[in-house]
Amino acid sequence: MKIISAIDLPKNDVIYTFRESRSVNFFFSSVIVCLIIFLLVLIRPGLSSDVLANFSTISIIVFWGVIIALFIFFIITAKTLYASFKKENWLLKLSRSGLYVKFRSYLNHKLSDPENCIIYIPSEEIISVYPVRLRKPVADTSPDKISGSYWFFMDIALNHKETSLLKEALMKEKSPQLKHLRAIDHFPVSLFAPNIIRLEWDFYKTHTKPGIDKAINILKPYIKVDSEITIPTKHIEEYEKEMLNKELITKAIAGNRLQAINDAKIKLGFNTTRASIYIDELIKKSQNDLASNIRHN
Repeated sequence: MKIISAIDLPKNDVIYTFRESRSVNFFFSSVIVCLIIFLLVLIRPGLSSDVLANFSTISIIVFWGVIIALFIFFIITAKTLYASFKKENWLLKLSRSGLYVKFRSYLNHKLSDPENCIIYIPSEEIISVYPVRLRKPVADTSPDKISGSYWFFMDIALNHKETSLLKEALMKEKSPQLKHLRAIDHFPVSLFAPNIIRLEWDFYKTHTKPGIDKAINILKPYIKVDSEITIPTKHIEEYEKEMLNKELITKAIAGNRLQAINDAKIKLGFNTTRASIYIDELIKKSQNDLASNIRHN
C-alpha cells in the first residue's frame, strides 16, 4: 500500500470508476428550483394582491423566510452538483493491479491536487472486499420502532496491519488547520480497524454509484468478494462508540495506554485528565466483564 497524488494515477490501468451520483444531486437541485418557482409564481403581479391580502404580517414574513431558506439550500445543492461534475468526483477506481481509493471528499475538490490523497492497494495485499449494511436510526427510540431502510459501506480487508501512513493521512485530512479550507466536513473513507478500510457508499452525504450490489459484481472478477455483513443496531453513534471503545481497550491492555489516551482526546474531544479517566473506566469495565465471564464458565 502507498499514498499517491492524482498526478501519479495511471490512466490506462483503470477498468472502472465509482463516483458520487450526479443524478441524485441533480434531482435535489431540480426539486428546490421547482419549489422556488412555484412560490414566486404565487406573488407575481395580478396574484400577489389577492394572495397576500389573505396573509397576516407574520405569515408574509414566514413566506419570504421559506423562499430565502430554499434559495440557500439551492446554493448548497448547486455547489454539490457542480462538484459532482469535477474530475475529482470519484471514490474508488478498479484497476488490473489493485484498487485506488480517494480519501478526500469530492466536495473538497479545491484541496485535491497535487496533494497526496489517494491510497493505492495492490491486489496481493487485499484479502477481500465486502458490503456492510447498517440499519438507519429512527427518531422514535422505543424497541418496537425499527427502520426498514439501510446505509451501506464497502470494507476492504487487508492481509497486513501496516496502515500507519494511512492513519496519519486521515488524521491530517480531519485536522483543524484545514477546516477553514474545506468546503464541508465530509470524510468518506475511514480506517475501521488496523487492517480494514471502510468506504461510505450510501450514507448521509455520500451516494456512490453504481449501487453497492452492482459495485460488488463489478469487482468480483478481479478482487475476492465476501458475503455481506449486517450491523445489528439502530443507532450508528452507539455502534461507532462501541467500536472505538474496543480499539481503545485493545491499545491500553497491550501496553499503549498513552496512545489510547491520545486517541480518546482526538476522537472524543476530551482533555488529558478526562481521557485518562475514560481509559481507566474502560479497562476496569473490561476486567469486570472478563471476571464475570470466568465465573459463569
